[in-house]
Amino acid sequence: LGLSNSAVLGNYAVPAYVDCGSMADALHLFHSLPFRNEIAWTSLIRGHVEIGELENALACFYNMQEDSSVCPSNFTFVTATKACAQLKFIDDGRFIHLRIVKQGLESDAYVGSTVVDMYAKCGSLVEAKKVFDLMPCQGVVSWNALITGYTEYGPGTEALECFSQMQSQGSLPNVVTYICTLKACIRLKAIRRGQEIHNEIIERGLDSDPCLVAILVDAYAKCGIFEDATAVIGILSARGNVSWNSLISGYVEYGNGEEALKCLERMQLEGLFPNSVTFICSLRACSITGSLDKAREIHDDIVKAGFHIVQSISNSLIDAYVKCGSIFDANYVFDKLSARCIVSWTAIIAGYVEYGLDKDVLGCLNQMQLEGLVLDAGTYVIILKAFGN
Repeated sequence: LGLSNSAVLGNYAVPAYVDCGSMADALHLFHSLPFRNEIAWTSLIRGHVEIGELENALACFYNMQEDSSVCPSNFTFVTATKACAQLKFIDDGRFIHLRIVKQGLESDAYVGSTVVDMYAKCGSLVEAKKVFDLMPCQGVVSWNALITGYTEYGPGTEALECFSQMQSQGSLPNVVTYICTLKACIRLKAIRRGQEIHNEIIERGLDSDPCLVAILVDAYAKCGIFEDATAVIGILSARGNVSWNSLISGYVEYGNGEEALKCLERMQLEGLFPNSVTFICSLRACSITGSLDKAREIHDDIVKAGFHIVQSISNSLIDAYVKCGSIFDANYVFDKLSARCIVSWTAIIAGYVEYGLDKDVLGCLNQMQLEGLVLDAGTYVIILKAFGN
């Protein structure tokens, strides 16, 4: 149509390319424009965030500041602040926060909630609370950001206090709120409070939500109340890996390997295939029960699923075989490793010491040093024990 030189249309085509997932086209067009408006700049920042190029997103934001003809919008600040939150770049976050204040956007609920979330994710709960308290209207998003921050980086009691304050001020919790609050209950082993929240979830008809079921199972399992955990998982017609993994890991944590392996069998009977977390927890269950046959059976499933190349699973296999009494199988897995980390070496060395093969430890030590591995305290303890023997 002869409109290829239209800067206005060009600026609107940049977000179109970003939305279609073509950052290369978006960048090519952006750099060819004679001038760029706020929409083009913000779209480019958002595109970098969406594909995980967070530092490029921030670089783009700073370049935008040098363009005096463009004024960032609330969407620009929100996108840049999210990049800071994911990178945990608190100094950049503070700079962006100052710009937000200068432009008078701190009262915007969306912007304010994102700033609270950024400070919380960077571990600065004091600054998060200050921003939160200055917000003219605290909605569920800002409450969730604060509760999540206290759950992950602060005292869990503060998270539960925030949850109570939120309800007393008339804000209705959503699924995210309940998940974050139940995580705080898990941290504190506050099972009674967790049961109260569970009752509230039932009253609101949210008890069939898969994400809530998974966290409830996790809460009950980690607090050792397996009857309730099993009852919760039983209400779902379609149970997922996350719920089963929570139950299996709970049994393992409390030393009940047999029940953990029964859960694995039930999970497989329902047609669900274990993921990496399931395999690691199940191998720990084998270590508790000393079931070599079950460990070998799980090993076969791991190979069929292609998970044998995952180092954390291979390390768990070595540990399980050692604890189940087969240094031969442990050696087989160890020798098949394409790359060995300190955990792999420590696991096999522990096996040698366990079965009286102390002289083999010296060869391991020499090989580890040749590979340039830095030994940790746990490895030194096992090696010194071998030398003592």
